[in-house]
Amino acid sequence: MREFMLVGCGGFAGAVARWALASRVQQMVGESALPVGTLLVNVLGCLAIGLAIELGERTFPGNHFRLLGVIGFLGGFTTFSAFSHETMDLFLRGKGFSAVTYLVASVALCGIGVLFGRKLFHWLIG
Repeated sequence: MREFMLVGCGGFAGAVARWALASRVQQMVGESALPVGTLLVNVLGCLAIGLAIELGERTFPGNHFRLLGVIGFLGGFTTFSAFSHETMDLFLRGKGFSAVTYLVASVALCGIGVLFGRKLFHWLIG
């Protein structure tokens, strides 16, 4: 139960931080061709997960930091950081083919999922 609470609390804080930062940045730059707020959150999340993985392994023994900070907070802040970490981890473990497969499959299938979800909505709702 403690693990669920750590992930949940971290995820709540990360999601709120993502919304606050992304919306504020987007408000500052105005409507543009790119969702700059989300891009910034994704880049910061990827930087943070790289730091957190190294910091957690060296500084905080046990699972609490990983559950609260990495899986919870950063997972709530941006799942792009988890995706990027997993892809780089495959590369670093010498599994380049798996990394490229995961990268291409994730981008393609998730894009198709969004498109299908939108089409499904219009088919069901009108």
